[in-house]
Amino acid sequence: MTMRSKFASLAAAAMLLFSSGCVVRELIIKSDPPGATVYINGREEGRTPLVKQFDFYGAREIILRMKGRKSSRQVAAPGVPWFEYFPLDFFFEIFFPLTLHDRHEYSFKLEPLPERLPENILDRARKTQAESRGNADKENGEAP
Repeated sequence: MTMRSKFASLAAAAMLLFSSGCVVRELIIKSDPPGATVYINGREEGRTPLVKQFDFYGAREIILRMKGRKSSRQVAAPGVPWFEYFPLDFFFEIFFPLTLHDRHEYSFKLEPLPERLPENILDRARKTQAESRGNADKENGEAP
């Protein structure tokens, strides 16, 4: 082997050894209006718009909360891209010289809370209370 071919072989081996493939997996969570607190699987992760990297695929519960707005919940199950299936995943994670991005975007619309209680809520509460008292009186053998 000539010196030149040894150097080329060594350079190729070093390139393979030190080249690190990379796959970046991201959940992108947006809300209208922005600034909502994001909970993923019960853990507070930040505020929208949020970019959260993840390592493993699978379902996640995403809950958004904001003062003066109704909370919103969605189960997110990002699909696995073709380059993450065996045996391709090994090549793309270890040897592929470029960074691959796998982005999954979820958008939420947070509705405003009602400004006041419905007008008939007290009437409904009194009616329910009267009905429950009537049922209790019947159970005790008393006339309503």
